[in-house]
Amino acid sequence: MKEVFLSIQEKLAEIAELKYIDKNWGQLLHEQPPVKFPCALLDIANVEYSQLGLLAQFATANVEITIANLQLTRSSGKAPRKEDAYSVLDIIEKIHHHIHGYSNGDFHPLIRINLQKLDATFAYEIYKVTYKTAWKVIKENNQIPVHVKPKIKPHHHKPKPPQPEIEDGTEQYPFLIKTADDFVTFRNAISGGETFEGIWHKLVNDIDLAGANFQPITTTETYNGNFEGNFKKIKNFTKVLTGVDFKEQRAGLFINTRGIIRNLGMKDINLTGYGNIASGLSINNYGTIDQCYVTGKINITITPPIPSVHCAGITYNNSGGSITNCWTDVSIVRGYEILGNAGGISANNTGTIEQCFAKGNMHIDSFGYSAGISATNEGRIGFCVAAMQHGGIERITRGHLNLIHNYAFKDMLRPDGTYTAIATPPPEPKNSSTGENATIDQLKSLAFYRDTMGWDMDNIWQIDDGNDFPKLRGF
Repeated sequence: MKEVFLSIQEKLAEIAELKYIDKNWGQLLHEQPPVKFPCALLDIANVEYSQLGLLAQFATANVEITIANLQLTRSSGKAPRKEDAYSVLDIIEKIHHHIHGYSNGDFHPLIRINLQKLDATFAYEIYKVTYKTAWKVIKENNQIPVHVKPKIKPHHHKPKPPQPEIEDGTEQYPFLIKTADDFVTFRNAISGGETFEGIWHKLVNDIDLAGANFQPITTTETYNGNFEGNFKKIKNFTKVLTGVDFKEQRAGLFINTRGIIRNLGMKDINLTGYGNIASGLSINNYGTIDQCYVTGKINITITPPIPSVHCAGITYNNSGGSITNCWTDVSIVRGYEILGNAGGISANNTGTIEQCFAKGNMHIDSFGYSAGISATNEGRIGFCVAAMQHGGIERITRGHLNLIHNYAFKDMLRPDGTYTAIATPPPEPKNSSTGENATIDQLKSLAFYRDTMGWDMDNIWQIDDGNDFPKLRGF
């Protein structure tokens, strides 16, 4: 983090108008600030970390630059030299010209996301400009410490009989799910009102849910526990919606998730019929989904009184939750002239979606919102790739809010058969709703994901270089 500070400080030093550049430790709170004007004060706020494996982390942060200048002239219409009163705005623009998009190679390019006028105090004027960036944090030696047990001289004795498996619902000793029947019992308990608050379950075998008999879902059911997929697969999760009431209008492996779901594969989902919402892993995610994938198809249409249809590969609504290191290959088909949202990862996002990959295709029309990663976004989407041949109205998401370093297949088609032109600055395409262009060769390239996208291709992701798209390791 210190290196980020120093690099930005050195870059700002190129601006001759700035007479003082330093870390913000509260200088402007003094009646006689220990600075020279105009000044720029640096701080880093709201650092969020996500895991990359082997104790490595990915940090996303806001860099705040507070600019202050003495207010020695008036800006009223008849004031002499009134243009001098606006000099602080000139300085703000020079700072932006110098550092917007700046990177020394150790952190991602700085992207301006906010400018705020602060309350003026004493005789100076203050503005705060916020830029977003990100960087990797690598633990020294990048190894998990291992405690070596002292050598003990062996004794000759009879081996002890095998001990029964301990299952107490902790992360160390989770309750084990070994068969499809075990999972159905677990899932039906949730529909019956059990939340499994803080309790861990672990999948120990691949299971096939074809023909599984689940209890009807309820409007309030919530899974507050944690699910360790153990790099196993749930196959053939199937639901035919009839649309007659709530429980027959929504389909998802879970309805509301608030804990951790990780290392889980969902292969060949098949969600069809008349319904309102269909998504592979959950309907509403308020928790953490990490290193999961979903393949299969969603084909939903409406019947009165259902007003709209929403579809997504992972979750319909990522409501403040986190989705990281996930991929989907889901065919999404929605009835003709139907309102609703559709996305390769989520339909709506107010949380975080990072380092995700969406393939598959969308066969929808231009009603409602649709996009390769998330149809709508009021959260953050970063370092994601949309690789569909037939996509949504937008390639990444709707709008330009908090989008960082995303790419999309350059020949992706919109529902009307046209190509989506990339955005023109500002913002840069990779920080916009379209994402930067990526060729089919890039989308199948190890170097693209490792060097351009910054993904962990040694521990989390893998790829048949030049021949296939990326997939998660371990499955």
